[in-house]
Amino acid sequence: MEYAIPVWACIKDTDLQKLEQVQQQCIRRIVGAKAHSSSAGIEAISGVCPIGIRKWELCCREFIRVISLDENHPLVKLLDCTVREGYEVLPSRIYE
Repeated sequence: MEYAIPVWACIKDTDLQKLEQVQQQCIRRIVGAKAHSSSAGIEAISGVCPIGIRKWELCCREFIRVISLDENHPLVKLLDCTVREGYEVLPSRIYE
């Protein structure tokens, strides 16, 4: 479920909640828990992080990877011409 998450990380909160629900259903089936079991409890027992936390972690790792590249790398140049608004990174030309 995490494949290429830095690319699709800007999904809406409602869509993220749907992914969380799918993950929780899968974990319940794997550990044999009942449908009314606590999601937080099941995640703790299984050692699986919620998608939102994992998304944040993977995006931070990707950001660190990009900023550690050579200053002439295309991704670093692209990052130099972006603007951060809240948690979103937007092309600076939007604000021109």
